[in-house]
Amino acid sequence: MKNYILAFMLVPFLLFGQKFKNSELITQDKEGDNKSRSIAVETVPRLLSYQGFLTVGGAGPVSDGQYTVNFRLFDQEEDGNEFWNETHLLTVSDGLVSALLGSNGFPIETVPMNSYLEIEIDGNTLSPRQQITSVMYAIKSDTTYFAKGYTKTADLSQVAMSGEYSDLLNSPDLTPFATKDSLGYYATLDSLDSYTLTSELSVVAFSGEYEDILNTPDLANYAVTDTLSYYATLDSLGYYVTEDSLSQYIGSTIQPYDTELYQIAELRDLIQGHLMVYDGTELSWTALGGADARATLGLGDMAVQESDSVLITGGSISGIEDITVSDGGTGASTSEGARDSLGLKIGEDVQAFDSDLQTIATQNHSENPNVKQMLISRGYYWEARSADSARIDLGLKIGQDVQAWSQDLQDYADGQDIPADKIQYGEYFINQPGQQGQIWASDANEAGHWSNLGEYLTYEVSGADSATSIEFNVDVGTGPNQVIALDVNQKLPAVNASKLQGITADQINDSTVSNSEFNMLSGVRTIPGEDGPGGLLQDQLDNKAQKGNNDDIISITGLTTMLAINQGGTGASTAEDARINLDAQQQNVH
Repeated sequence: MKNYILAFMLVPFLLFGQKFKNSELITQDKEGDNKSRSIAVETVPRLLSYQGFLTVGGAGPVSDGQYTVNFRLFDQEEDGNEFWNETHLLTVSDGLVSALLGSNGFPIETVPMNSYLEIEIDGNTLSPRQQITSVMYAIKSDTTYFAKGYTKTADLSQVAMSGEYSDLLNSPDLTPFATKDSLGYYATLDSLDSYTLTSELSVVAFSGEYEDILNTPDLANYAVTDTLSYYATLDSLGYYVTEDSLSQYIGSTIQPYDTELYQIAELRDLIQGHLMVYDGTELSWTALGGADARATLGLGDMAVQESDSVLITGGSISGIEDITVSDGGTGASTSEGARDSLGLKIGEDVQAFDSDLQTIATQNHSENPNVKQMLISRGYYWEARSADSARIDLGLKIGQDVQAWSQDLQDYADGQDIPADKIQYGEYFINQPGQQGQIWASDANEAGHWSNLGEYLTYEVSGADSATSIEFNVDVGTGPNQVIALDVNQKLPAVNASKLQGITADQINDSTVSNSEFNMLSGVRTIPGEDGPGGLLQDQLDNKAQKGNNDDIISITGLTTMLAINQGGTGASTAEDARINLDAQQQNVH
């Protein structure tokens, strides 16, 4: 709430505003003593001129503009009875407040001996109330205004009131005389027969007074001549109604005379768009238009109007530049340009309409935070499915298509060691103890199981009743890194010598090789020497036996000397000796 400080001054006069009592103005004709009477009725507004200076705290005058000010009169400084109030819309300039109290249709009719003025500005009541000085009590004098220039009645002589010559004091006795210029009014003796004797004349002949006329008419029902223009003739009264019955015809009481209404009615040459505005300085109504009207209303020009002061609720604005975004507009005259100015370009800043997105937006959710849903395309429409149903649709059923989450597996994936109880006799891999001589092997279908060594490898045990051959699976073929194999009693195929790596010496030295095949092996066949067989092929065979990888050997048969460990063997003919040689005795570190 604003705190106003008002330094005010009541202009020291109160204009008298009560109707005067009917007063008679008596005049005397030059020709004689005939008198006429006229009635003069005048009205002076009961107005109180008021001025004040309005400030906001210690910040100086208030801002220029219009303020709603309520004036009230009380009979006490605090509380008391309110006997008059009036509201004004005042224009304040440089803090100066001016008003004419009683000019808004509420004249000050009665005034108590003690009167206090209370002022409220824009809802803020100023205090304390200000006492009205004695100047105001001039309103009680109904005739003071007209006393100026006159002498008191008590001081006037009787002749001043009657105008009669006989009321003059010490007047000369002129009865014996006649003025020279009046002799024409007298009759000569020879003409007296044409005159009436004074004794025969009536009193009125000498007084000239209306009252001395006998059988005078009753004039109470007549009006004086100078007021007849205010009356209607009897034959036209049918077109009139009496004042006391007028309200029955118009449905309302008659509007009494009002100065401001008269000013409004007298306004002429009004132009379209003009407004009637009350001029607080001239104390009158006037018609304003254009810039004057806008300035009076505090609107200014629309082209420079502050955006916060403009509220457009309908219609359109023509003939102006595009309103910028900072001023509350779009900075454009087209919808496309407006979207660009506002950063709403379709397809770049905002998503263009899409029927699929619309379909997705209209999907009904479960409204249950514990139920997870996913949108699944059915080829031509979208459907909201629960998480379990969606995984089945996507082939990701937990426990069937994908591994269910496990804390143990998560720990192993994070690099933690797998406990022994999960491997040996445990939940994973080796889940039961094996028998002596068995190995843990995979059959390509399951995680693994205990198997006898003979299921994958047969061997001859020294001193055994029966001998079994050791079998290895070898990748056979004629391609890179494959071993060429010969069936029994078959010859080598006709291949380049580079593809003969890994074949046996017996196959090379087989006597059934033809001359042409023998010639094809030139440079790689066996060459005798004092240190034994030699040649490129022989050297390859020796290197193969000593250093070569055994990835391409899938079976070996007919061995009488056990392959050494460095040749890919175990150096033993029994499993027990093999484990000893391989340092693979069964141990249980747990």
